[in-house]
Amino acid sequence: MAKKFRFSLEALLMVRRLREREARRGVANCRAEIARVEAHMRRVAADIDGGLLRLREMSLAEEFDPLAASRCRAWLAQQRGANAQLGSRRAALLGELEKLQAVWRDARRQERVIEKLRENRWNEYVRDRAAEDQRESDDLAQQLQALCRIEGDVSSPSGIEDMAQL
Repeated sequence: MAKKFRFSLEALLMVRRLREREARRGVANCRAEIARVEAHMRRVAADIDGGLLRLREMSLAEEFDPLAASRCRAWLAQQRGANAQLGSRRAALLGELEKLQAVWRDARRQERVIEKLRENRWNEYVRDRAAEDQRESDDLAQQLQALCRIEGDVSSPSGIEDMAQL
């Protein structure tokens, strides 16, 4: 009876798969955060454009209010500062993303190494199993032929076929 296939490094493979999954999740979370920051940057940029338009309308109005224009300029400066901070945050996240991608690549490589080893051992197991089955078949055929000779029924290969039908 052939042994069941057992891969001694199965636990290590599971750990490597878990690490790869966690690294992939980290990359996805970082990409999602970058997308949120970029969306916020687009909203702030749209707000700045709207503020500039309001400031232009104020300056073209017949009754120019310098206090309102000053407040609008201050708000625009604050929005530009916020956009600059968001740009810095995005740059930091991009740096973090590169690091996380490197960790993910390494985790994938380590997982693939163990998976390839498992695949090679599986193929070796299948070859050994096929060779063992062939040896057993050959042994049975030899035993059957020997039995037929002992009984004296075999004078040709068709005698073996007759015995196989029994």
